Amino acid sequence: MPGKSTVAISDHSFSRDFLTHDPRTAFDADRGFLRTRLFAVTLLSVLALLGAVLGWASWKAGSLRGAFQYVAGADIIINPTIVTVSGQLDGRREVVMRNMTGASIRIVGYNASCSCVKIENLPVEIRPALEARITLHADSRIAKVVPVILLADRAMDVPLRFDVKIDPNSRVSQLK
Repeated sequence: MPGKSTVAISDHSFSRDFLTHDPRTAFDADRGFLRTRLFAVTLLSVLALLGAVLGWASWKAGSLRGAFQYVAGADIIINPTIVTVSGQLDGRREVVMRNMTGASIRIVGYNASCSCVKIENLPVEIRPALEARITLHADSRIAKVVPVILLADRAMDVPLRFDVKIDPNSRVSQLK
């Protein structure tokens, strides 16, 4: 419209939230944020500490599986905990035992749920912080898993146990 001038007037009204703002609600929101951040920092710190403990135990025990045994309170760490053999007499496997205590431990025998599993070179003494090896073999034509418990000269909190997996179809024995 020629000849007429229009002026735009902007509306600067205050919001209702601004007029009814309570500073305590802002503090509560900040406190919730701080709680969440504190929880995240605490969780990350605990995970880092757990990782450091597992790293140290793995270094001390020689493997991650051994670290779990060590943290669980085992006096002797057995590696491997599952031994696969072919079931033929010529298939022999070694099991390594590491003494995690400050005193010598003597392994005097074993109990197996099947007489097909034989362990040689027992008794054996394991000095503190050292390891010893035992040799085993199995004579069976049937596939099965045989639990073996080693007997020591003193009481143990955690039983000295490993499993022998007999696989007659396997030509070569292997460790897991």
